[in-house]
Amino acid sequence: MENNETYKKLETVEVVAPLLRMTKQALYEAVRRGLVPSVRIGRRIRFDLDALELWIECGGKARERE
Repeated sequence: MENNETYKKLETVEVVAPLLRMTKQALYEAVRRGLVPSVRIGRRIRFDLDALELWIECGGKARERE
């Protein structure tokens, strides 16, 4: 395996919800609707903070899933 510095740290809903000033339930719903960039690992949801920062800089806009 490579050096750990090459891997991004993915954060949990518990860490990200307060950063976005959302409840955990609202964040889960936003993820379900495809409104917030996230990564699924099995049933777990994780967030790349760099991707979230870029998403916020772009106005927090995403296409809603139908």
